[in-house]
Amino acid sequence: MGTLTPGMVAGSIRLPDRSGRLLSTWRFKGRQPLVLVLWDGAGTALLDAFAGRYPDYRAAGAEVLAIATTPPPEGDYPFPLLHDAEGVAARLAEQRPAVLVLDEQGELFHRKEGPEAARPDHEDLLEWVRFTFLQCEECGPHAENWPRRDPGL
Repeated sequence: MGTLTPGMVAGSIRLPDRSGRLLSTWRFKGRQPLVLVLWDGAGTALLDAFAGRYPDYRAAGAEVLAIATTPPPEGDYPFPLLHDAEGVAARLAEQRPAVLVLDEQGELFHRKEGPEAARPDHEDLLEWVRFTFLQCEECGPHAENWPRRDPGL
């Protein structure tokens, strides 16, 4: 499978956290959107930026998961840091870092990669999280015309 594209579902990703416990994205399916931070392991600035805004993501109804192929750094982060030693999440984006907004079913709605992801626009990301809650294909005659995903992807 190639890189995750709009409309595709990420599927279940099961990776260990810093304590070695396995965490699956399946745990969040049907419950809440996910903001996946595919971290490149270079410094902690990106993780620190998300830690500072984590209460806003939670208030918007989302969970943040950070995934890296390198072991997670020490530090007190309010969201799970997952170690992807096998490169399981490599199919989700072409570049690192990357930030992906998935709806509660795991469908990709928005993605930023490379330098754009390294300096995240949290207000924009939070708007995309909120937008995922507006999607309902069964909610009326206009549903097939309702914008679903980031048209720039």
